Amino acid sequence: MNTIFFVLFASLCGLSSALRFPVVARDHHERGLRMVSSQNTNVQNFQDQVYATNITVGGQEFLIQLDTGSSDLWVKYPFAPLQTTNTTEIPLQDSFGIGGINGTIQFTNVTLGPHFVPNQAFLNVTEEKDFDLILGDNIFGILGLAFDYDSNVDIELEVQWGTNQTLGRTFLSNVFAQNSSSPNMITILLGRASDPEYNTEGVFTIGEYDPELADVANQPQLQRYPNYNNISTPPRWSVVMDGMTVNGQAFSFNTSGVPGVPAGAQVAILDTGYTFPPIPGPAVDFIYSSIDGAYFDESSGLWIVPCENSTTLEFQFGNQSYPVHPLDITTPTQINNTIYCVNTYRASTLPVNNQFDMILGDAFLKNVYASFDYGHWNPENNTGIPFIQLLSTTDMDKAWAEFDQVRSDQVAAAEASATPVSASVSSAAPTATATTNSRRSFSEPMRRSSESSHRSIPDCLTPLLETYGAFMMAVMTGAVMVFVMCCAVGLALAVRMLARSQARGRAAYLVVDAKEVAAADPEAVHETVQRSYHDY
Repeated sequence: MNTIFFVLFASLCGLSSALRFPVVARDHHERGLRMVSSQNTNVQNFQDQVYATNITVGGQEFLIQLDTGSSDLWVKYPFAPLQTTNTTEIPLQDSFGIGGINGTIQFTNVTLGPHFVPNQAFLNVTEEKDFDLILGDNIFGILGLAFDYDSNVDIELEVQWGTNQTLGRTFLSNVFAQNSSSPNMITILLGRASDPEYNTEGVFTIGEYDPELADVANQPQLQRYPNYNNISTPPRWSVVMDGMTVNGQAFSFNTSGVPGVPAGAQVAILDTGYTFPPIPGPAVDFIYSSIDGAYFDESSGLWIVPCENSTTLEFQFGNQSYPVHPLDITTPTQINNTIYCVNTYRASTLPVNNQFDMILGDAFLKNVYASFDYGHWNPENNTGIPFIQLLSTTDMDKAWAEFDQVRSDQVAAAEASATPVSASVSSAAPTATATTNSRRSFSEPMRRSSESSHRSIPDCLTPLLETYGAFMMAVMTGAVMVFVMCCAVGLALAVRMLARSQARGRAAYLVVDAKEVAAADPEAVHETVQRSYHDY
């Protein structure tokens, strides 16, 4: 009996090391977004996946996603018709890295912060695909912050109405045209939802710098590359990235697919609309194979990483290094009902092309204050070369301390809500060979992880008894009472069986005795046997 309960407690000990806690895919936080002229709006950061701000389009105010990777303003507002200043029946389709939209080109008044643009062209969307992430959180469109030459609305209006018209200009182009003396630039700082040091979720300015981050103006000017200004090769916010290091070791990139790029360099798009940056697969492996305990899971195509471990990742632009906060290298996720941390930098599936090699999205941009300067551009003269300036905002000493705190809290929360994992789930968990060449690990978290995996039975039973002692004693008492009752019933049955066995023996002997006298008295034999079997 004691052995049974010992095995039961030991089994509970093993189950308690399986961690599971709920993950909110898009938990939002309403914080302040600083705009030009110090006029504030509301912003929601949806679990570091989407960055949106308030905008008023056609008399309706709602959230719109800020996207430096596209140019058009498109809206899918479900509650009421938008007020338009002019209407067309010109249909337009547009596709993104994920998803697509259909609608017609319309014109309306648009207000963003202190900026008002009358008769702004936009795509009024009637059908969309794969935009549930933003529409489901009441973000009803995207505000593109790239260039007119990449605007499908502008291109389609030029096709329909001629190239000399300017009705299809982007929202930013119209804002810049209103004040030729104002700098033609925007700045963006993306917040980090899990970072305890951030009091605001981000900064978005038009025409000026945030006063606390004005040193960005003194950083190297990273000219847009390639600097195309035509429809066939649309310009993007792409610049030359000089290199990448992991724990101080440089990664050797293959030759860039973009002509004229120096050896070892790559062309990267800085895109606020991309959550997980797609970069070359070998670079992904180089990053995550440096983390102790990390392994690549073939079934999911992701790197599985111990949540309390990370690495030192830096990207080089303009002969300066920009470190990445360890919180931005992995992200907690749920696989087979169990929480793991997985890689945020993903292997690119984009085809090799002559315009860019990779996209550095939010997981990188959260580490810089970025100024996107359109150069000396104006509606009549677009010969100026746009450029980007980056100011590092990540202090690695503070970043490691924040990482330890945040991930330790997450692991503690997971342990507190640990529940048993079924055999079918356990067998389906990711399996692969873990790496052992880590250059960054945390002694205390790793020690805690090791102890939880190899602790002794007494060590395991102590917290279980403290938490569930009363319940276990009740179960044991009930089990003992059942055991005693079973013994009593068993004893009674044994006595009865013994009596029956003796009776069965008497009957057998009587039959034998009867056989011995059968010839002398057949009547007596029948009477004896019949009486004997009736004893049963």
